Amino acid sequence: MTTWPDSSEGPVTRRFALPAAAHSPRQARHRLAGLLDQLGMNGELADVALLLTNELVTNAVLHGSGEPVVEIRVYDRRLWIGVEDADSASTPQPRRAGSDALSGRGLLLVDALAQSWGTTVTASNGKTVWFTLARAPG
Repeated sequence: MTTWPDSSEGPVTRRFALPAAAHSPRQARHRLAGLLDQLGMNGELADVALLLTNELVTNAVLHGSGEPVVEIRVYDRRLWIGVEDADSASTPQPRRAGSDALSGRGLLLVDALAQSWGTTVTASNGKTVWFTLARAPG
């Protein structure tokens, strides 16, 4: 079992890369669930983090470029999760999907459930789409 340092000393960070493949959202959920469990984060916070990460990884696989990289930063009162891909040309925007559409609601979920979210261009000319969730200190 991995012991994480105390997040009050600064953000605790973990990163993992995923293949640009249809099974990557499931793989991301599985790996993130294990990390959150190690941190003692469960319940609604973990459920929302897993859902929103699933949506961002799905978008990175479908609309991005290269292998998505998931990064988790744990602060005393905040959980930050970002998904990086190699495509900075497309800036994601929430959109209204038709009632019969099978996709197109992911960023609406992120916008509705995250404390904050956004997009940052990376030094390697890619982008990271990120969100934050409030968490109890400890």
